[in-house]
Amino acid sequence: MKNGWVTPLLKKAGLDTAEPKNFRPITNLSTISKILERLALFRLKPFISSSPNFGPLQSAYRQGHSTESALNKMLDDILSDIDGGSVVALMSLDISAAFDAVDHNILVQRLENEFGVNGLCRDWIASYLTGRTSTVHVGSSASSVTTAQYGVPQGSVLGPILYTVYVASVGRLISSFGVGYHQYADDTQLYTKLSTEPSTGLNKLQQCVSSLQHWFWSSGLLLNPDKSSIAFFGTRARLN
Repeated sequence: MKNGWVTPLLKKAGLDTAEPKNFRPITNLSTISKILERLALFRLKPFISSSPNFGPLQSAYRQGHSTESALNKMLDDILSDIDGGSVVALMSLDISAAFDAVDHNILVQRLENEFGVNGLCRDWIASYLTGRTSTVHVGSSASSVTTAQYGVPQGSVLGPILYTVYVASVGRLISSFGVGYHQYADDTQLYTKLSTEPSTGLNKLQQCVSSLQHWFWSSGLLLNPDKSSIAFFGTRARLN
């Protein structure tokens, strides 16, 4: 039940099929294992989401939170700062292969230390994460079986909530710099207002990103500069 059947699908029509990065790995897991996961999620998710250490501005995998509520929150914050006479700098951060790079030992430690998941439940999750294998299937061909040393299982029921546990402390780190933020799964948006001294706000944003880079690196995750970007919002006069 720990083996995943991986089918690579081209992300967009017309992309170079000789480039592996242009494919998205779709993983199918055992139906019975996913039923067991859903039973575990029924007990685990309320416990995790009720913890004060769960990110309050993480909109993924939570009832009543969605991409729409995340956009509404950010839009309201940005427009309020613009109405107050500021320009707002927004930085979108992308993590390379985030779900595949999760360190199992660090994840189990954070479950125990930050969320109080211990004993049999902790051991069950550790067992669930380790010893997982996958095979890639293309047509009638199949690769050899590979054991996953890192990552939460793609296509799984528990993988998403376990990932949000892994990055839950990111919000506290960002808030310590006085920077606004919002998270949706592995996407993180930072934003701060630039008032009379724009360089002060930009320096604060830069220091925050530098600390985030170090945090991600220590957690086995890497920011992807090719998919990260910055944008500025404000009235035409203020932007000029």
